Amino acid sequence: MAEFIEQSKLTSINIENELDIYHDSKFNNRDAFDYKSLNYVRQDSLKFENFIVLIQSGESWGSGCFVKIKEVRMIITCAHVLENHNGNVHCTWKFGHFESKIIFKNPYFDEAFDIAILEAPQNIPEQNFTKCYTTPTKIGQKVYSSGFPHFTSLGKVHEFFPSIFEGRITKISKGVIFSDASVQSGQSGGPMFNLDGHLIGITISNSRDEAYQLIYPNVNMSVPVFEIFPILQQYGKSKDEKHLQNLVANNEVKSIWALETPKILCKL
Repeated sequence: MAEFIEQSKLTSINIENELDIYHDSKFNNRDAFDYKSLNYVRQDSLKFENFIVLIQSGESWGSGCFVKIKEVRMIITCAHVLENHNGNVHCTWKFGHFESKIIFKNPYFDEAFDIAILEAPQNIPEQNFTKCYTTPTKIGQKVYSSGFPHFTSLGKVHEFFPSIFEGRITKISKGVIFSDASVQSGQSGGPMFNLDGHLIGITISNSRDEAYQLIYPNVNMSVPVFEIFPILQQYGKSKDEKHLQNLVANNEVKSIWALETPKILCKL
């Protein structure tokens, strides 16, 4: 985890509003090319960027997603993104910046449900909040991982244009979804969407071969949203933050998660 957080250090972030690519004539075809991710994506999936948030935590960063449950607006991300942060964090979305309060942060970063919840501003338009996918996922299901991966230059972010990578679910277990969508440093906490733009999972890690010191960006793990949705729904109904404490996994989930996940996880 420390290695990936170290890779995600940056000295400054200056995100400008994104160009409206929907009105660019070169994107009139059914498929559009995302030059940031070096991967083809359906034009429909470009709407996903409306839901994505860049989260700065000290000198490192991660990704998050706008979600509204009942009348409560929130941002879902990874707890380990905020490991060294307890107050407000700086966030960037498609049309600007804001400070966000940490409502909940799971203190157990290396166990199941590595989740944190941030407060979303009331002035964010409704169309920027996606729905949670509350049905169990299936192996082979198409998914889209997204966020702000680190490629080369950390401090030169000139436009708000999160990368979107297409993949498929390869394995499902208690507390974790495995997929082969490309995931890299900076995408911790980033949303995994289905084709409709509904939130399926929260990206937490990929894996590393310790013997050869190789990181596998196409072997990655996410927290399945359908498993934590009942807890989020309780919080949405009551607005009582005590319900979020149930996001700390019970012993049964912890045991299964520990058996099913690789011994070497690279937190992003």
